[in-house]
Amino acid sequence: MRSRTAVILIAVTVLGLTVTALAFTGDGDAPAIDETSTHQGGFVGLTLEDAIAGAEADDRPWRVSRQDDEELVLTADLWPGRVTFEVDEGVVTSADIEEPFTPPDDYGLEDASERAGLLADALTRLLLVDNGFGSADVFDDIRVSRSVGSDSASPLFDLDLEFIEAALSELGAVSFIDDVSAEIDSLFDATPAGVVVAVIERVELLDDRAEIELRLWCGSLCGVFLTYEAVPADSGWEITGVAGPIAMS
Repeated sequence: MRSRTAVILIAVTVLGLTVTALAFTGDGDAPAIDETSTHQGGFVGLTLEDAIAGAEADDRPWRVSRQDDEELVLTADLWPGRVTFEVDEGVVTSADIEEPFTPPDDYGLEDASERAGLLADALTRLLLVDNGFGSADVFDDIRVSRSVGSDSASPLFDLDLEFIEAALSELGAVSFIDDVSAEIDSLFDATPAGVVVAVIERVELLDDRAEIELRLWCGSLCGVFLTYEAVPADSGWEITGVAGPIAMS
């Protein structure tokens, strides 16, 4: 799908003063591009118009962070493959392409399996125990975000997806979605019974503890937001409970 060009007017209030700036952006499907954030992608030296045309020809999202002496307001999200331009006198002088999250070099299969198992366990517990329906098994159409932090965050590992699908398929049909906002919008007015959208908002793994922040949406007035904590165990990670408050509607 071709990207659409948009100009967004953003107002930011700082110390009681409202500052307005233009943020130029191109909307499009986020491609799976394995380029580092320092790669310039052949955009530097082009006019902004040509650079935008090149980005849109590749279905690559784009935005402008600086135009001459004007710093433009940008969203603080991550969109792998998106290019951010800096422009001087109409010419692109910097083109920063965002890098998809990849595990570190010392991240072994055992570490990946433990993480995947923890995420699967956390989602299972949310859907069965902390779902807001008194631990009832109420969901048989389970739609899980393919990324950490909804559609603009780091993608889940393939092993994460495998573990999650294997665990949740015991409850019902499992599918993975790329755009959580669009999915919820399509279900908002009339959510079929048994449908749930689940998002892993944050994963933090330390040596002695872990936190997994989750969000569950099951209708316009149905949702849960919580954070599980876990500790190392012989078989990987063991969820010990909820860290902090639970938001439920």
